[in-house]
Amino acid sequence: MQYLEITGEPGAVICRDEVGNSGVIRQDETGWADYQAWLSAGHELASMAPIDRRSLEELRISAIATVHTLADVTLRPITSRYPRTEIDSWPEQCIEARAWLTNDSAHTPLLDAIAGGVPNETIEALCLNILSKADGYKAAVGSVIAWRRAWTKWIEAQADLKELIDFAPQFPEVPDAGVE
Repeated sequence: MQYLEITGEPGAVICRDEVGNSGVIRQDETGWADYQAWLSAGHELASMAPIDRRSLEELRISAIATVHTLADVTLRPITSRYPRTEIDSWPEQCIEARAWLTNDSAHTPLLDAIAGGVPNETIEALCLNILSKADGYKAAVGSVIAWRRAWTKWIEAQADLKELIDFAPQFPEVPDAGVE
């Protein structure tokens, strides 16, 4: 006799005999006692889940893709507040902000254009705001990158298919980057 789990139904199992006859047994039915005795004898339920036949390399590629996707999803609360073009300009904004704070006659065309769009905002206030937000963003991104790198190294070191089949990483909450 073989018993198989039914996913999502803890009070029912499928039983199959040696000749291929099968049926469902529920907790309140007489066959349940036979099932319990079978378990008590040290047998284990078989799974009805399909067997994963991917190679170790395919599992690694899939796990790494999962980590990369989760890293992007984890940062989405910060990056979704801005258009991609603005995010892409952040390094230049920081360069110009540092240059202006060092020398207020520095050439800062990007900051001049940005500051011109907000009434009563000084270039100095803009520069300080940009650098403050950049530090918060870098800390958040840095923690996600460190997490991604650690998981990637773990994945690459795995030789056990089961470890990669069961792989389900979670990232702890990202610190607020202070980006508005």
